[in-house]
Amino acid sequence: MKIYLILFFLIIPFSFSKADNIKDFEIEGISVGESLLSYLTINEIKTAEENATYYKDQKYIIIFLPISSSIYDFIQATYSPNDENYILEAIEGVNDFPNDIDSCNNIKKKITDEVTNLIKDKDYDIVEDEAEHEGDTYGPSVAYSTWIYPKAGGYFSVTCVDYSDEAKNEIGWIDGLSVVVGSEKLKQFLMNEAYK
Repeated sequence: MKIYLILFFLIIPFSFSKADNIKDFEIEGISVGESLLSYLTINEIKTAEENATYYKDQKYIIIFLPISSSIYDFIQATYSPNDENYILEAIEGVNDFPNDIDSCNNIKKKITDEVTNLIKDKDYDIVEDEAEHEGDTYGPSVAYSTWIYPKAGGYFSVTCVDYSDEAKNEIGWIDGLSVVVGSEKLKQFLMNEAYK
């Protein structure tokens, strides 16, 4: 059974059955392990790649999806740029919380509680993290993250970022909430390679 992750208290419009696999969770109807080609044409993907972010050594690419959402301000997808099938390694929903990090953190807590309630047999590890946001070269931005690692594989992250005034003023970044469902493969990359 697919589980739809929805912001604002994670209201879920179905029975509260437990999930066995990270692929059971969806954001805007999209799951990890699916092909991006099920949602976008090659031309749409190539256009989105013009405004992409790459992880270390360009092993993975993150693009904004040209998909409208009534829940999220925007949706992002992560995949390997060398994968001809465009298999999704992560799907992310993001909402802006301009200058309201307290409200963001309150919603983050509710989402985290709901996600952990949906993992079968409560079989997961959880890590709380507060660190400087590596993408902000202007000033000290802070990311407040909760990482949930189901024993069955993959990960969830729920993060609020409080950007520095410099980043807000110089490049227009907006404080926000991010909800990510990611694959085991991407989790291993993030833990062992991405930041070394």
